[in-house]
Amino acid sequence: MKKSVIRKTLSILLCLTLIFSFSAVAFATPDVTPVIIVSGMGSRPMTDAETGKQIFPPEAGPIVKGVFLALGPVLLALMRSPALFDKYGAKQLHEMLGGLACDEDGNSVRPVESMLYPESVDHYKAEFENETKTEVGMVRKFGESIGWENTYFFNYDWRMSPLDIADDLDVMVQHVKEEKNVDRVDIIALSMGGCVMTAYLAKYGSDSIHNLVMASTAFQGVDMVGALFTGDMQLTVTALLDYFVPFLASLNLKVLPKVLARMSAAAKKDGMETTNAYLQDVVNGIQPAIYEQILMDTFARSLGVWSFIPADQYDEAKAYIAQYATVSDAFMEKAEAMRDVQVNAEKLLKKACENGTNVYIVGAYGFAGIPVTSKAENHTDNLIDTYHMTGGCTVAPYGKTLNDVEGVTVTNGCGNKSHYHVSTDGVIYAGACMFPETTWIIKGMSHVEFGYDHETSDLALWLTTAKDPVDIHTDARYPQFTELDRSSGKLISLTQVNGQSAPEAEQPAPTFLQKIADFFNGLLEKVKSIFQR
Repeated sequence: MKKSVIRKTLSILLCLTLIFSFSAVAFATPDVTPVIIVSGMGSRPMTDAETGKQIFPPEAGPIVKGVFLALGPVLLALMRSPALFDKYGAKQLHEMLGGLACDEDGNSVRPVESMLYPESVDHYKAEFENETKTEVGMVRKFGESIGWENTYFFNYDWRMSPLDIADDLDVMVQHVKEEKNVDRVDIIALSMGGCVMTAYLAKYGSDSIHNLVMASTAFQGVDMVGALFTGDMQLTVTALLDYFVPFLASLNLKVLPKVLARMSAAAKKDGMETTNAYLQDVVNGIQPAIYEQILMDTFARSLGVWSFIPADQYDEAKAYIAQYATVSDAFMEKAEAMRDVQVNAEKLLKKACENGTNVYIVGAYGFAGIPVTSKAENHTDNLIDTYHMTGGCTVAPYGKTLNDVEGVTVTNGCGNKSHYHVSTDGVIYAGACMFPETTWIIKGMSHVEFGYDHETSDLALWLTTAKDPVDIHTDARYPQFTELDRSSGKLISLTQVNGQSAPEAEQPAPTFLQKIADFFNGLLEKVKSIFQR
C-alpha cells in the first residue's frame, strides 16, 4: 500500500515537473528581441501578375534602352524642339513606368504584385545572404547578427496610402509577438518606411514597439516632390554642377572636377543669366509633356507619393494637380488624412517615448538636391532633404555654412548648456530638431546607404537592438556627427576629419582606364537610382 502511494506521489511530482518545465520554456522571455525591417520605396521588384514583367524598379535593360532612345529627343529639346521630346522622350519614359498607373481612387490599374515576406527571413535566406546594399544588405546584416529566425522584412506596394499599409504592418507585428512570445518588437524603418511608421503610430500606438529607428526616412516629406506637384520645375547651371561635381570628384579624376568646380564658382559669382534663361526655356517647353505623360499619369494618383508632399505645400499641390489629374473625393480624404499624420508626427513620436518606446533618428547630408526644382540648394542624402529626415534640424543651404545665413540663431535646444549640437563644418544645428539627444547625422551617406560592410549598418544595428536607452553620448564610436569614408566604409568623427588626422593607408592610384570605367559605371548607377527612387 505504502509503495503504491509512493509511486503515485512520485508520478504526480514528475508530471508536475514536466508541465512546469515545458511552461517555463513556452513563457520564457527570449534573449533576442525580434526585429522588423520596414522597407522603403522600390526596395524589391514589383511585377505585372498577368505578363510576369518587372515594372518597378525598371530593369537595367529598359533603363539603358530608354536613356539612349531619349538622348536624341533630349538633344532636340535643348535645341528647342519640345514637340519631338513630347513624341519620343516622354513616350519612352511613359512606356517604362506606365505599369505603375493607378485609377482615380488610387487603386492599381494593372494587377501588380509586390514581393512579400510574411515569415522570418530564415524562410527566404537564399534571397538575402549575398546582398550588400540598402535594405536587403541590412536584412543580411541583422540576420547574421541576431539570427535569421529573429529578423523580419516588411515590404509593400508603395503606391498605396501608408495608413492602409500600416494595417498590414500590424498583422506582421502581432504575428511576430505571438510567434516569438514577446510583448514588444524592435523596428527600423527606412525611406518611405518612416511614413508607414508614423501612420502606424497614429492608428495602433506604440504598445508593441520597444525600439523604433527612423533611418533616412521621408516622414516629414520630400521638398522635391512638393515642388514638382506645385509646378516648380527649374534648371540652372549651378544646380547641375552642385549635383554632379561631388560625384565626379569621388572618381578621383584630376582635371574634370577642377574644371567643373571653376565653372560652378563662376556660375555662383556671375549668375550665368543667359545660360540659365536658356535652360529654363527648355524646361518650360518640355514641362507639359513631363506632367501629362509621366508625372500625372503615373504618380499623381499614388497615395504613397502624396505622402511625400510636405504639409506646407499640400494645399498648393492639391490645386495644381487638379489641372492634370482627376482623383475621387475618397482619394483626397485619404491624402488629407496622411497629411494630418505628417503634421502630428512629432506628437506621435513623443507620445511613443512617453509610452516606453525608444525613438532614434538617423539622417544624412552632403549632397545637393536633384537639380530639377528650386529646392536643389537643399542639403540632401541624394534624395530626401536633411531638414525633413532629421525632424527639423537647422541646415545651411548647400555650399554654405550657418554663419552665411541671416536670422539663424543657435541655442541650446536640448536644454543642456554643455551640449553643443553643431556640426564641426558649421552646416547643421541639431539642437532645433525633434530629438536633439537621439538624432545621428552622417555626412556623405547617400540615401539608405546602410551597406552590409559599412559602419553605417553597425550604427543601425546598435540602435535597433539596444537593450537599454542610448543617446549620442553613450558610445564614442557613434557621436552625433560623423562622416562616411566611402573607400573604407568607416564612420569618422567630423572633428577628426577637419583636424590633422592622416588617412589610415594610402591607396594605389587608379589607372586611366579604371577611371573611365568607374565614371561610366557611376553614371549608370546614378541614372538607375533616379528611376528607383
